[in-house]
Amino acid sequence: MQAAYLLKRVARLNLVAKVAIMDRTPTRTLSAREAKNRFGYLIDMARQEPISIEKHGRPVVVVISIEDYERMVAVCRNTKEQNERE
Repeated sequence: MQAAYLLKRVARLNLVAKVAIMDRTPTRTLSAREAKNRFGYLIDMARQEPISIEKHGRPVVVVISIEDYERMVAVCRNTKEQNERE
């Protein structure tokens, strides 16, 4: 019984996290070298939209604005609190 409940909670948190970032999918990509050499540019662009950073042609990280990050954390925190009440 408890295992099923935990699986349900994990699935819900994953869904919430996906929904929180779904409208902000990275559309721009920089290589790791370009991100390092143009760090100021990277910061400016990430404030406008998420930026995917690639290493050896494969995406490895996404840089997002603090506002997007705080929004995702708030959604996850609210969902966690809601699950704890259930």
